[in-house]
Amino acid sequence: MAKKKSSGVNRAKAIRDYYKAHPNAKPLQVSAELKKQGIDVTAQYVSTIRSNSKRQQGEVGKPGRPSGKKADKDAPAKPTNHRKQKVSLPLLVRLKHLTREFGGIAETRAALDALEAIKD
Repeated sequence: MAKKKSSGVNRAKAIRDYYKAHPNAKPLQVSAELKKQGIDVTAQYVSTIRSNSKRQQGEVGKPGRPSGKKADKDAPAKPTNHRKQKVSLPLLVRLKHLTREFGGIAETRAALDALEAIKD
């Protein structure tokens, strides 16, 4: 791809400088004023440069869904298991026998909840 010839003027810098002097100017107004100075820019280009400079300064966030969930302060923190454990068949067989000894799944869960409560 061929390189464009430089006009000698940084158009984006001229737009940012104009907005520093005239912060409430509209893109059409900026385009007209810069054309008077010999800088050929469209209103759409002015708008794009303005939006990008605001984003770089942190004035405008990216639209859309916020990244990540905000934790509910009232809800208890969920424990996270950072280790990935593989459940093997022999381990499941042992769990099945333990569940029978406790009298069922509900009793086993109650025992696990009690264990978790005294763990702290």
